[in-house]
Amino acid sequence: MEKGSWQQVQQLEVPEDGLVVWLRDFGSVKLFRTRLKDQLRHYVVYLPHEERFYDFDRQDFSETHDRHWQIEQYHRAIKQVCHIEHF
Repeated sequence: MEKGSWQQVQQLEVPEDGLVVWLRDFGSVKLFRTRLKDQLRHYVVYLPHEERFYDFDRQDFSETHDRHWQIEQYHRAIKQVCHIEHF
């Protein structure tokens, strides 16, 4: 997809190792698609050096996503167990 050609993310063919796209008002990002149950989910990865997008593959995305999910679980536990929002 080239800059200036707007298309909905759901309509793009996204390969397993992601697709470099231009995000309006932001710049280049790498798009990944996953499926949770029957729902498609889209994630974008930003790297400050565009040439690194081509080295960032599905395994890198999976590792990053797993770390993100662990952080989310940690924050949820702090809120539920420690009631941190009351401090």
